[in-house]
Amino acid sequence: MPEPMQMEGALPQRTRLGHCEIRRVLGRGGGGISYLAYDAHLEREVVIKEHFPPMLCLRTPGAAEVQPVSPDGYERSLLSFCREARILAGLNHPGVVKVYDIFQACGTAYMVMEYVEGERLGDWLPPHAPEVQGVMLVLQRILEALGYLHAHEVLHRDIKPSNIIIREDAQPVLIDFGAAMLGTPPTTITLVGTPGYAAPEQFQQHGRVGPWSDLYALAHSMGKLLPGKVLRRYPRRFVCALKRAGVDDIDRRYACAADWVGALRNPQSNACRLLLLLVGAFLLGVVCVGALLQSPDAVVMPHADDEPAVVPVSLYTEAEKNTIRERMQKILRLQYREALERDAENYGYTGEGDRRAWIDAKVEEWVRQMQHQTQELMERQVVPAG
Repeated sequence: MPEPMQMEGALPQRTRLGHCEIRRVLGRGGGGISYLAYDAHLEREVVIKEHFPPMLCLRTPGAAEVQPVSPDGYERSLLSFCREARILAGLNHPGVVKVYDIFQACGTAYMVMEYVEGERLGDWLPPHAPEVQGVMLVLQRILEALGYLHAHEVLHRDIKPSNIIIREDAQPVLIDFGAAMLGTPPTTITLVGTPGYAAPEQFQQHGRVGPWSDLYALAHSMGKLLPGKVLRRYPRRFVCALKRAGVDDIDRRYACAADWVGALRNPQSNACRLLLLLVGAFLLGVVCVGALLQSPDAVVMPHADDEPAVVPVSLYTEAEKNTIRERMQKILRLQYREALERDAENYGYTGEGDRRAWIDAKVEEWVRQMQHQTQELMERQVVPAG
């Protein structure tokens, strides 16, 4: 590969574009050339991205002017480049590269962008893979940046390791919005993406694209850089979430970045969550019943003359005790079922019939346990049996 400043068609060093001076070529893609430049007004190094699709235009050696070889195709490409610039210019998030200026010169267009110093994800992640908490933090920050984009109806559509830069402070920054789409149409309009990372629907003429498409690409970007031996060090929730975000079936993926973030933040494994839910349900039952009591064997009831009167709990009828039990269990049963709905797939129950049967069996088992625990509670005279 030629040295950066020797790239065919690249502007020579020290070329001035407005108040910026080209210092060197950073890289070249299918849509243009990126330069490191110095902005005299901002008094800082910046990145200038030049619209220069090599199949559609050329530049005579020693000249700055761009000559289209396919005028119609070049004009469409130029409009797309300017659209990308406008999309980026309207965003403001630490995880998204900033655009400072947009202008046209030399027969083409330019974006003046923030110069993000750091390592590409593909270079940063392998040596940092054993640092579990650090990697999880970076992933969470990438998801927060994607959540911001999606909230502004922007789809990146080209998430891959080379388009994510990790700063020294572990803040990831998304770059290269050449394939970005403003708005979320029900089906794809243009087929774009990098094979091996982009979601299957991005290569289908009527694919259903959305935030889940960017999440798929992120899951594969991370997954390809984290070997199985290293993944065994990570919490089960991290691995399960990575797999779920990267499945081909859209309906089984996370619908939005916030759902994935929620899965990462959950500090317990699914088994622990169910166990804690049972314990919590029992304790909540104690609180619910205890709230009715003034003392272990008495409760304060309103009196007709507005003076409190103490009535022994031993006078509760069996029907009243059953009402307390049933109401408490009904509330907790609904909460327990919701938790099982969320966890069924992680236990391998993906079919509708199998999932329903598993959840029903778990609820029945839980109800029996709660009835037994509540009866023991009453026998200890939290609510005396009479």
